[in-house]
Amino acid sequence: MGIDLTKGAIADYDLNVDLAFPQSVGFGFAYKPGDNLNLSMDVEWINWKSAFDKMTIKLTNGTNPNINKMLGNNGTFDLEFPMNWKNSFVVKVGGEYMVNNDLSFRLGFAHGTNPVPEETIFPVFPAIVENHIMAGASYKIALPLTIHLAYEMALNKSLTASNPSLIANEYDGSTSKLATSLIHLALTYNF
Repeated sequence: MGIDLTKGAIADYDLNVDLAFPQSVGFGFAYKPGDNLNLSMDVEWINWKSAFDKMTIKLTNGTNPNINKMLGNNGTFDLEFPMNWKNSFVVKVGGEYMVNNDLSFRLGFAHGTNPVPEETIFPVFPAIVENHIMAGASYKIALPLTIHLAYEMALNKSLTASNPSLIANEYDGSTSKLATSLIHLALTYNF
């Protein structure tokens, strides 16, 4: 077959993944019941179905001629994973309370429908979280400079893959879980 056993079966590849960002449409409104309080709500539709129909992984410049020969290529090939994501809706509500001209606090909650079907869930890409809680504050340090601090928590969500999985049989019946905690820190300078 032309296989050189001294070259083994390990290869390096350059990797490129084709993913598109989805289009979205949203609307929102705000209400100010008092001088120091703002309330708001947003509703957004996200077109995941068009953007994440499939994920293409492009491998190029394979370094091992044994692997290339066994795969019947020159070290360049594509792997396509079905994603089959569904469109989703996200509802966000929040409020901001301004203690004074220098200090404000914010709270928010977001709920979105899960776009990932059981047939294509896998641990590498478990974008299944549906609920987020957010809290933040802003403080004007000096006239042009404001510091912002926020905490975001994605509440734990799990999803069990179907059997069979459309991604690979090693994911049949597996459960993927995701929860995150993020801290955001920003400084703004107004000219």
